Amino acid sequence: MRDILVHLDGGARTAARCDVAMDLARRFGARVTALFCRTDRAVSSVLARKSSQYLLESADEARALFEFAAAEASVASRWWQVDHGDDDRILATVRLCSRYFDLVVVGQEDEDGVSPASLVDQAVQQSGRPVLIVPRVGAYRDLGNRIVVGWNAGREAAGVIHDGLPLLRAAQSVSLVTIHEKRDPTLRPVNAPPVDMVEHLSQWGVVATEIHLVRDNIRDMDLLLSHACDIGADLLAIGASVKSRSRARGSAADFILRHMPLPVFMSC
Repeated sequence: MRDILVHLDGGARTAARCDVAMDLARRFGARVTALFCRTDRAVSSVLARKSSQYLLESADEARALFEFAAAEASVASRWWQVDHGDDDRILATVRLCSRYFDLVVVGQEDEDGVSPASLVDQAVQQSGRPVLIVPRVGAYRDLGNRIVVGWNAGREAAGVIHDGLPLLRAAQSVSLVTIHEKRDPTLRPVNAPPVDMVEHLSQWGVVATEIHLVRDNIRDMDLLLSHACDIGADLLAIGASVKSRSRARGSAADFILRHMPLPVFMSC
């Protein structure tokens, strides 16, 4: 992991996202690029495709915070700023820029409305890059020591594991959590070769533990989040399927991103 993009919008969680990005960059020797863009409520400025005074002031404050954090962490950094507040153009910019980085850091959808509501969806579904979503509350420096991975032997789960290898290799503990209808830990078809994700990860120096949970009148994602909290996990890694241009309401990914009590690492 050598190149990180962090989305900043001048909202209440700007500092939290900066902290996460700088901490990861310091640990992995990466560069951090800040992409500042936010919804502009000044209609005249949106129509003119230029920044309102409030947007410019918000950008200046966010830049000062970002540059101070980069200097304090001794991290190489760049500042990019979108000079308009139109939601469609913001989303297009986020999609495009994200494809040129190893990791994209964004914030959980918040109620303050300073960023387009679908920004996280677009980053996850359309960037082609792994995305780290920072919750709307809490401080998360030094995350990734205790990682829980949602594992079902599917394409998306395999993808998020391999996208997250830098984090998994640096973690103190990694738990691969599988949820079953009954106590049947077998995920491969009868007579299939003895594939084993824990064994595969060991080839990368990752010491992982396989955890099997039994579904018992509780939704899978509730069970997964509950387990992550019970063991004190500080990062949840889960794959997201691409079924449409936006995340299906009621899907597993949607549930996680609405109720996440810890940072989430997600890719398609």
